[in-house]
Amino acid sequence: MKVYRPLSLVLMLLFAATGMLFLCFPDNVLALFNTISSGLGMALSPLTGFGFYLILAVGYMYMVAILAFLMFRHPENRSFSLLLINAGYFLWWGGWSFGPRHLIPMLLFLAIPLVVVPRRMLPLVIILAVISIAQMLIPLAGSMLAPDTYFMQNAHLPFFGYSSIWSYSWQQLLEGAFANNLGSKLFGLRGWTTLLPIILAILAVTAIFVITERRSHHNDLPQVR
Repeated sequence: MKVYRPLSLVLMLLFAATGMLFLCFPDNVLALFNTISSGLGMALSPLTGFGFYLILAVGYMYMVAILAFLMFRHPENRSFSLLLINAGYFLWWGGWSFGPRHLIPMLLFLAIPLVVVPRRMLPLVIILAVISIAQMLIPLAGSMLAPDTYFMQNAHLPFFGYSSIWSYSWQQLLEGAFANNLGSKLFGLRGWTTLLPIILAILAVTAIFVITERRSHHNDLPQVR
């Protein structure tokens, strides 16, 4: 299309200018957007100033500006325009989700580098895996559906404070709000004891993997005669 490259250039300039305005005048820009959103009957954004919300907003604007620039430089490659369209999804935080829901499809690929981890680092891998499993168990044991209003009210939190696992799901468990699971459905357990069957199942699966890995390693050793 003849207008593809000019449109890409205009979008790049608009995105970059918006990102600069967000960086220099965050409250004023948010106030302007709230005025527009109010007229359209849309939800309002909190006037947070410098914080995690601002980091996301500025970073987002420059990422889409880079995509628009790549569209301008490589008009034959339409994958950049598809990425830009996908970046316009309004539920950037994943909706009612406790984690980065839009990143879940690529999490399996993060396990591929574990193949090249030296055997001497296996204890560290196990420790990190236990921490990861424990953190995922928290929202699964309670509620992994953090409401949208929670994120809007807590957009002023610092970077490492922006986690619904500890500030929402963990607080639910402390209040005794456990979800239905194997412990409650099959064994009639209540409270923290409902997690016992889940933990035992995780330990059993882990033990199977460890035993299988050790046996395969033993079989791979050269046989001395």
